[in-house]
Amino acid sequence: MDILNITENKLQLSTGLLQKSFAKTDFSRLLGEKSLILHVTENAITSETYLFDGTKIDENEFTLYEGMAFFGKTLSDILEKASYDESDIKSLTDFTRAVDYILSQDDSSGTGKDFASGGKGIIIKSGRDKTDILFISAKIFESCAENHKSDYYELSGKYRYKGLDNEQQLCFLRAVVAYRALTAHFPFENRDTSKRQEDIFDENFIPLSLYNQEISQSLAKSIESSLKAKISQKVMAGKKNLTDAKAENKRLELLEEAKAFDSQTFRTELEKKSQADSSQDDLLAKKRQDFTSKMSKKLKTKRFLRRNKNRIITAIAVCLFAAWGATGFVKQNAKLVTSRGMTSAETTQAFYSMIHRMDVPNLQEIISGKQTKDLFTRISAYYVSSKQRLQVSPDSGTVTPAKWFFYRKASKNWMF
Repeated sequence: MDILNITENKLQLSTGLLQKSFAKTDFSRLLGEKSLILHVTENAITSETYLFDGTKIDENEFTLYEGMAFFGKTLSDILEKASYDESDIKSLTDFTRAVDYILSQDDSSGTGKDFASGGKGIIIKSGRDKTDILFISAKIFESCAENHKSDYYELSGKYRYKGLDNEQQLCFLRAVVAYRALTAHFPFENRDTSKRQEDIFDENFIPLSLYNQEISQSLAKSIESSLKAKISQKVMAGKKNLTDAKAENKRLELLEEAKAFDSQTFRTELEKKSQADSSQDDLLAKKRQDFTSKMSKKLKTKRFLRRNKNRIITAIAVCLFAAWGATGFVKQNAKLVTSRGMTSAETTQAFYSMIHRMDVPNLQEIISGKQTKDLFTRISAYYVSSKQRLQVSPDSGTVTPAKWFFYRKASKNWMF
C-alpha cells in the first residue's frame, strides 16, 4: 500500500514495520508527536493540533498509525500533474502562505516548526473559500518514510536536506515545491541520498532564469537562497559553542532571503506559466544543457580536491620538505672543496698541502678511486692518533715537514 491511506473514517500512516519489528522499537512514542492542521482563508490563517490516536495491523501484518480522517490530495499528487488548473494553483499558493504562517509563529524552544514533511506527508483540501492543510509531524513521517527504503526518494527524500534546522527545512521544502511547480523539475533529482545531499551542498541546480527569463528576480532569489541553505557550523567544546562566524553569517543571510518569499508573486508566476508561449523553449534548453555541462566539469574538480584534500596537503608538504632538503644539500655541497677547474699542477699542490696539514675532510673531497684509498686510510689513522696523543699529553704536538728545519731536540713535538 501507499504510505498514506485515507478511509471513510481514518487516516492511516504506514510505519513500514512488521508487527514483530514494531514491538521491538520505540515507534510507539511517536504517537505523541503533534501534527498541524491549518485553515487558510483569503484574509486569515487559523490552526489546530492533529494527533494519531492509535495503531492498527493491516492484512500484511504491517503496523499503521491511525488518526481522524482528513480528506484531500497529497502535495506530491498535485505537483506531479502535467499541468495545473485554478484549484491546483490555489492549493500551491495557500501551501506557501501556510509555510509563512508557521515561520511567523514564536518558537523559543526551536522544536515547534518541525512540520517540513515530504510531499506525501502533507495533505491539502482546497475549497472555494478555504483551504485546509494537514502537515504531518516531520519527525513521525520521516521515521516512517525511512522504513520504505525503495520509495524514500519519492515519499520524502527529494523534499528535504538532512541536517537543516526546522526554519531552514521549511524554507527548503517550500523552495523545492515552488521550483517544481514553476519548472516541472525538482532541483535535486539524484535518487541516491548521499549523492543528492552532496548536490545540495554544492548548489548543483539549474537557475530558474534558465527556465523562464522573465521570472520575478525577487522570487527567484528567494527560492534559490532557500535551496542554497547551509547547515549550522556549530561545534560543542565542553560548555562552549565554537561557531564559524563567516559561515554562520552566510547562513543567516540566506535564511533572510529565503523568508522573503512572496506568495502572491508565486501565484502570478504560476498563472503566467499556464499561459506561456513555448517558442523560447529550445533556446533555453540549449542554455540549460551548456550550464549543466560546465557545472559538471567544475564539480568534478571541486569534489576531487575536497575528497583528496588530506592527501594533497600531505603531498605538498612532502614536496616542500624535499625541496627544502635538496636546497640545503646543494648549498652544503657548494661549500665543499673541489678540484674542478684546477690545472694538474694546482691539483697536485692542493693534494700535498692537505696531506701536509692532515686536512682529512677536504682531502676526502678531492680524491677518489682505489688508488688513493690506502693513502687516505693512512692519513686518517695518523690524524686520529695525533689527536689521541694530545688528549694524553697536551705538550706532545705534531710537527709538520715545514717545521723540521726549526726542530729542536729538546722539544716534545713529534715529527711527521
